[in-house]
Amino acid sequence: MNDVAKQFNVTEHFIGNTEWLGASWQDDEACWSVRLKETSKTGRTFTHQCKILISAVGGLSNPNECTIPGIDNFKGEIVHTAKWDPDISCAQKNVIVIGNGSSATQVIPEIAKEAKTIIQFIRTPQYYMPSQNAAVSPFWKAIFRKIPGSLRLFRTLIFLYLESSILLFDLTWLGAKMRKGATTKAQRYVTDHAPSKTITPDPNRIVWWLPSKLIFLSLIGKYWPLLFPNYEFGCKRRVFDNDGYLACLHKSNVHLTSDTVVSLLEQSILTKSGEIHPADVIILATGFSPTQHDVDLRGRNGYVDLVIRAIKPVLWNNASTVEVKQTSEGRFNNELRTALRTTILTDMCRSVRNPPPDLVP
Repeated sequence: MNDVAKQFNVTEHFIGNTEWLGASWQDDEACWSVRLKETSKTGRTFTHQCKILISAVGGLSNPNECTIPGIDNFKGEIVHTAKWDPDISCAQKNVIVIGNGSSATQVIPEIAKEAKTIIQFIRTPQYYMPSQNAAVSPFWKAIFRKIPGSLRLFRTLIFLYLESSILLFDLTWLGAKMRKGATTKAQRYVTDHAPSKTITPDPNRIVWWLPSKLIFLSLIGKYWPLLFPNYEFGCKRRVFDNDGYLACLHKSNVHLTSDTVVSLLEQSILTKSGEIHPADVIILATGFSPTQHDVDLRGRNGYVDLVIRAIKPVLWNNASTVEVKQTSEGRFNNELRTALRTTILTDMCRSVRNPPPDLVP
């Protein structure tokens, strides 16, 4: 990344160690007034004016913060996986992990090596898939090295394979068949690796959509009721178990629960069921808020939430402002909703790809 930045001479335009606090549109001057803050010890705040304001923070950069009552009373440490503090130690401590997405799947196997206890609180089960980070064997390395074009051909095949997975999301017979195969693979991975009590059943013999499924799973699998989703594959992002998360559930210091944390006490947490668990460290693996900015952004008439794309007229001084028409935005969102109705993404599960209805214009 540093080499690319130097190659195109963009480093001279960087201002590092600076936090964006907000921006407001100035009608009189036809520009944005951006409020910034230095993250160094000085903490100096200042403003910068610009004609073009582009949000390049990405959809997975604004973590969901802790909103559990009692956060000010908690004497331990609270950290989000996206803002990890390397100085935090989990050695011989009681750790609470909230969430069960990709971040939690990666962090729990690591902290389980030294934590006294880990209690993971989950809301919705996930589809867990085996790791696909296979090592490249010496044989294939020799092929790629000695046969011209073989590496590019292999890369093209991987590209086509991954791109073809888009068909899985369609509400067609092919999409349903692909989802069924992926579901069976995920269920088999759980039954093969998650803690069980007595027997290992054949997932294909279980009637997955009946209420009796949970009764059956609770009899044979310690955590299986919490590891088998009741929504269709593809509605939420699949989770790849790269670091041995399911195997980690066999450890005596790791516990999984669907109970809900309702309050933080000084050195513990209170759950909906009335239980109190000691807590020294709380790890938030609660994902991101891709549709909301964590800054104060005020445009014309006090409301703007759009990405400026057509900036050439402004740069060429052919226009002073560029703004999306409300009718165009409404037409785009209607077309988007119509297209999504033909995919599994409109299932009832909640995910970053399927936000609450009130967040969609």
